[in-house]
Amino acid sequence: MLADLLRSLGVPAAGTADVEHLAALYRSALAERRMLIVLDNAADFAQIEPLLPGTARCAVIITSRERLSGLTLRASPHRLTLGPMSEDESLALLTTVLGKERADREPAALASLANRCGRLPLALRVAAERAVTTPDYDLRDLVTELDSERLDVLGVEDADVRTVFSWSLRRLDPDAARLFPLLGLYPGPQISGRAAAAFAGMPHTFARRATARLTHAHLLRAVGRDRYTFHDLIRDYAAELADREVTDTSAAVHRLVSWYLHSATAACHVLAPFRFDPMAKDDLPRGVHPLGWTSDDPGALDALRWCDAELANFVPIIQLAMEHGHHKLAWQLPVTLWTYWLQRRPWTVWIRSHELARQAARTLGDRAAEGWVVTNMAEGYRRMGELEQASRLYAEARDLRAEVGDRYGLAWALAGSAFLAADLRDDGKAQDFADRATQIFVQYKDVQGQALCLMTRGDVLRLRGDLDGGLALCALALGMMSDIASLEGQVHVLRKMVEIHLARNDFPPALALLDDTVVTSRELRDRWAQAEALTRRGDVLTELGRRDEARASWQQALTLYDELDDATGSRSVRELLAGALPATAARPGST
Repeated sequence: MLADLLRSLGVPAAGTADVEHLAALYRSALAERRMLIVLDNAADFAQIEPLLPGTARCAVIITSRERLSGLTLRASPHRLTLGPMSEDESLALLTTVLGKERADREPAALASLANRCGRLPLALRVAAERAVTTPDYDLRDLVTELDSERLDVLGVEDADVRTVFSWSLRRLDPDAARLFPLLGLYPGPQISGRAAAAFAGMPHTFARRATARLTHAHLLRAVGRDRYTFHDLIRDYAAELADREVTDTSAAVHRLVSWYLHSATAACHVLAPFRFDPMAKDDLPRGVHPLGWTSDDPGALDALRWCDAELANFVPIIQLAMEHGHHKLAWQLPVTLWTYWLQRRPWTVWIRSHELARQAARTLGDRAAEGWVVTNMAEGYRRMGELEQASRLYAEARDLRAEVGDRYGLAWALAGSAFLAADLRDDGKAQDFADRATQIFVQYKDVQGQALCLMTRGDVLRLRGDLDGGLALCALALGMMSDIASLEGQVHVLRKMVEIHLARNDFPPALALLDDTVVTSRELRDRWAQAEALTRRGDVLTELGRRDEARASWQQALTLYDELDDATGSRSVRELLAGALPATAARPGST
């Protein structure tokens, strides 16, 4: 290449000279010239180093799929990382190739085509050229083809996306090359470096180097600290390689889902150390190291942040486990995440994960597992206000637990049934269910369960008009929750005590308890409970004639609901702020 460049610059070729000598001649030839040199598709720094001029009079543009870190030893390059085109740029490129008339004829299909190509220039150009060569071919038909066989459609003799991706793959080290196809099997939108290490069965230090190498080669994209994602087309390519090259897919999936299960166990234990976990989990596969957190406040915050970061991955991970026959892991993961569901209330993921878990339990014929899953589903529906569905599921849960002799599980099914009966103002059933659950909780020395049942019995007295008795029992339950440091339980009991005071029109003590609820919810990091308490606090302040303070409390609640994207809560509080509802109307969390 250097010899050709020298000839083009009018320097006699020296074919037998070594590279260093040719490079020296090249730099001398450029010394007095002002030139723009374009080095396209550089493989590595060693390839381009001899082609760099020795004078600032020349500018160099280098394109590469690599970071070319060695450049910093020779110059101070200005780096520009090119991602996918914007939507407008993608549509403009397609329109240029297709012609405006055809593009305008199918605007919706044109936008879909850009999205299916991931807005990558090469893919867009190939797809557009394919459409041009078949003028009678509707764009929507091309979109349909891309949905089913994207890489095949985007492959032509002189511009095959597979070939372009393979250029980067050839230069990978063995660990990165082994990790890349496995990542194509990962179903979630993002993967952490430690999850990748478990997936590949390699130490985290090895996986960290491998993900860094893949990122430098632009086969993987960093989206946060030690978190990565694929471009859709590259994911397709990696998955295609996995089908051909990965021989131990089931074992890899087992490692990955086991890592998630045991990491979730550690996270939820830190979030609620008082909660008894009766589930027997299989030992970890060799070489898999789940996450762990300290029991202090920073540790709990980190554990909660991990769950938040992984939320979008949980359902795909459960589905992956089921696809590869790991049904026990599939049902245990959502049940293990119970504490997280309670704190964050991601309703869609809560219910969908448990629907899959129930399928997994039924595939195993494990009625005890199904009992846990159905109990959790019932409570989810109860908290969403879908009481009829909750009632049906709690009845199923009680039958399942009784059938298999799972007394501890039966206690929770009875306790939940008691909560639901109180919601339905059926004091007789609430009392019966709570009493039966208490007997079992005492046997298992589960203080939290006993406290919740005591709270329910206090709620029963409220329904029967014995407000003093109800308040006394709830106060005892609050003390028990404080003894085991259950912030979650304290919030639950405080809300019941507020309702009793409000039933007595005793507003000052209700306000004091709501202040405690706001503080405890904030400490628990339960923004929903905090928003609900602030809303109710505004109601009480209104009753006390402190309208400015009420508006401030409602405004804080509105901010939280907006952050949570809770349209129902936001709408309710906006109506309060606008004066559209009476102060005593029921709001989310008021019962």
